[in-house]
Amino acid sequence: MAGIAAGLEIGGVSRYLSVPLAAAAVTALVLAGSFHRVEIVLLVLSSVFVTYIASGILAHPRWGQAARGLVVPDLPLRRHAILVATATLGTTLALGGSPSSSPTPSTRS
Repeated sequence: MAGIAAGLEIGGVSRYLSVPLAAAAVTALVLAGSFHRVEIVLLVLSSVFVTYIASGILAHPRWGQAARGLVVPDLPLRRHAILVATATLGTTLALGGSPSSSPTPSTRS
């Protein structure tokens, strides 16, 4: 719901209005709709991501550098880059590797 709130706040809609309306719409869709209807709605909503491909092409990138960047990692040793890399790694590992997610020998039954 945070994404909906952030996206609609750009357009001037208050999060106090957008989040309850979005929650009600999702609840109604899941409870009243069939699996096929939910599938269609989610496919239509996710079709927006095709615009990322179009934006990438319209940005006229240097294709050689883009292809090299897919194969050869490059991380500038600056504070901001290291913070972003650390945050990405931390959020990726936090869900599966946190001590609270795995039972300890004393709590097993």
